[in-house]
Order: sequence, then C-alpha cells, then structure tokens
Amino acid sequence: MQTLSVTARPSMAIGQLAVRNLSIPNSHTIMGAVLCGGQSQRFGSDKATAQLSGGSYLGGVAVRALRDAGVDPVVAVGGNTSAKLGVPTVADRWPNAGPLAGLASVLLYATQDHVIVTPCDVPLLQAEHITPLIDNIDGQSAVIAQIDGKAEPILGIWPRSWGKRLVPDIRAGKTRLRDILDVGPYNLVPVPAEAVADADTPEKLITLTQIDHNASPEASSEAGQSRIRNRV
Repeated sequence: MQTLSVTARPSMAIGQLAVRNLSIPNSHTIMGAVLCGGQSQRFGSDKATAQLSGGSYLGGVAVRALRDAGVDPVVAVGGNTSAKLGVPTVADRWPNAGPLAGLASVLLYATQDHVIVTPCDVPLLQAEHITPLIDNIDGQSAVIAQIDGKAEPILGIWPRSWGKRLVPDIRAGKTRLRDILDVGPYNLVPVPAEAVADADTPEKLITLTQIDHNASPEASSEAGQSRIRNRV
C-alpha cells in the first residue's frame, strides 16, 4: 500500500451535520457512487486506497463529500475498497471497460431515481460542489458539472433509467463518459474547476493538496483546470 505525505482537506458539511434522508426537489430519491474501478496505471497503485496523512484514503474524500451533502446511501463502483472506504462495493459488470461501463453498472444496480457519480481521485471535492447539482434535479434530465462553459460529466447526476440505454454503447466498445452526452437531455450547473481536479499521479496528489485555498477564485480555477486532462 502506498502512503503519501499529504493532508486531506477538511470537509465542509451543510450546516454542522450531514443531512440524512435528503429532500430532493420533486421528491426524487438519490444514491451516491464513487468510481473506483480504474486501473490507475499512471498512479502506480490503486488511487482509491492511496493513504493520506492522518490515515484517511483518497477515495474517502469523495465519500465524505457526498455524505456531507446529505447523500445516503453511498457506494463504490468496481475495485476492492469496501473495507477501507467504509461503503459497499457495486461490481463493475464490464471490468476494465472504462468509466462509462462503471456508470452503467451502478445505474443498473440502483433502486433510487438518480445516482450522483464522482471519481475516486478528486482530493478537493467538497459538499459545496455537490449541493448545487442536487438542487437542479429535474425529472429525467441529467445534471452535469460545468467548468468554463464546458460539460464535465465526470461529476454528474444521472437518472437510473439511463442505465439500460447505455448497454448498447458499452457493447459497441464505447468507454468515455463524454459519450453519455448523446443519451438524453441534461442541465449544466457551474462548479469550480477544483471539484474535478484529478490526482492521476502521486506527484499531482501532493500538488493538489498543497493548493492555497485562501487564494483568489481565479487562481483556484486555473490550478484545477490545468489538471483536467483526458478525463472523459
């Protein structure tokens, strides 16, 4: 197990306590999912269970952000992370077939109306990035993070019904999350770039966790945007 000398950013709960039995607009139910099934080739070991100083895990940042936003239940998709992240694991129906397959797997598994999906390697993700997406749930449309005018489907809320629609795409060999943008209607919600800034190498993880969060929003956005590469 690889241990990195980095510090997890403290979570920011809504109010002071995480909200359970979240009240979703129009009475929709929601489940959280963290994609953990990637091969982590550039990282050199399992990113989801990369240990941060203090004993927490990189994948646990996304789990905590979802819970602090009031999302319950939360699951991991793919990988073998249940014991360390403290959440159940949903098996990837198409192992090593890319993030689109992981998303389809959890949508087919879910019993809730919607699933909010995050990657496992986003050390700066906070509840404050997730709640605006939840506030914009609207029927059978997806809700996707928008950064600098561009859709970033690595962070989004998806109707459960889209799972079956994705199966032909998976069987046709599609792997990128961006391919889901052709499946159905979606709404875009602006979020800071840091929400999806990915630690795809140990060096990037250290750099991201050393970002000065007292810096200007412009500086934070530039730091995050520079790390959004080949995500979808």
